[in-house]
Amino acid sequence: MKTSYLWAVLILVAVGIWLGSPYFDFKTMAAKPPAETRASEQATAEQKTEKLFRVRVKTYAAESREVSVTVRGRTKASRRVEARARTRGIVVSSPLREGDQVKLGDVMCTLDVAERRAQLADAKSNLASTMRDFEATSSLSKKKFASAAKVASDKARVEAAQARVDQILREIGYTKITAPMSGIVEERPAEKGSFLQVGTTCAALIDLSPIIISAMVSERDIKFLSSGMPAQANLVTGQTVRGKIRYIAAKADIRTRTFEVEMEAENPGKKIRDGLTSELVIPLEASTAHKLPTSALTLRDTGEIGVSILAAGNKVKFLPTKILGFDREEVWVSGLPDPAPVITVGQDYVLEGQVVDPVHGTDAKTAEIRQ
Repeated sequence: MKTSYLWAVLILVAVGIWLGSPYFDFKTMAAKPPAETRASEQATAEQKTEKLFRVRVKTYAAESREVSVTVRGRTKASRRVEARARTRGIVVSSPLREGDQVKLGDVMCTLDVAERRAQLADAKSNLASTMRDFEATSSLSKKKFASAAKVASDKARVEAAQARVDQILREIGYTKITAPMSGIVEERPAEKGSFLQVGTTCAALIDLSPIIISAMVSERDIKFLSSGMPAQANLVTGQTVRGKIRYIAAKADIRTRTFEVEMEAENPGKKIRDGLTSELVIPLEASTAHKLPTSALTLRDTGEIGVSILAAGNKVKFLPTKILGFDREEVWVSGLPDPAPVITVGQDYVLEGQVVDPVHGTDAKTAEIRQ
């Protein structure tokens, strides 16, 4: 090889080394002692650890939860009865007023009886006449001067006259419209001078002892209820009454898809009035659930609500949960293991299966997150 060619190759190699010098670390090419090698590897591992996403984790244990069905309702009378006229006539007396308390048999309305007394006198006169005819015919029949048919006919006339007298006496009794039960006068549409037909209302009575608390329960909760269950009603007046479920409707309201439920409670002194707004609380069997801050809940892209927990190997695992109820800023959920290491801060920034750097603590709100 010619000397000129050799110098050209050497110059070309030198230029290549000079141009590539920024991409070579000649210091690292030197052999390192074992101690320096381990330190370098440890530093590299620490750098990788610091790159993991840091999250706050708090372990929650399942707690006993008192479950209850709470619905809005109102109080109502246990019975409502209308005292109606059983005969027609003009009202001559109506002494009661709305709100008055009456006992069984008290007179509520009195109708005019003058016409019926005249009818009674005529009916009694007719009865006496037919009885005389029947007695005379019976006497003649014994002497063979009257037939058996005549005797039977006169006897039938006597029975008809007696029935007419009895009917008028009953109608005279109907002129006094009495209370069909003990209670409170709710309505009194019949005033003195009013003309009542048969079936017209004289007054309406309500019975407030016991008192009924009625509420509409959703079709989702009705399956948990049964007759005889203890319940409690919190009234708008501040009163609290306890009783038992006495009625559960077998058919839902077609408009609201809810079922009527009634609780019966004692009402000493009838102090609880009809129509008061109330809150009916029906306790169910106690169960266990996890009480978490509402901020711990995660919503997936699919619309599924759940909680992110810390699984083995510091991996994120999403668990779908069922919300059982809320308590101020906390929520009761089911579907978690006991205990549950819940990611309380940073759960919205990690994916399922991702390895994270957990920071265990008790105060989820003071956690610091960094990448």
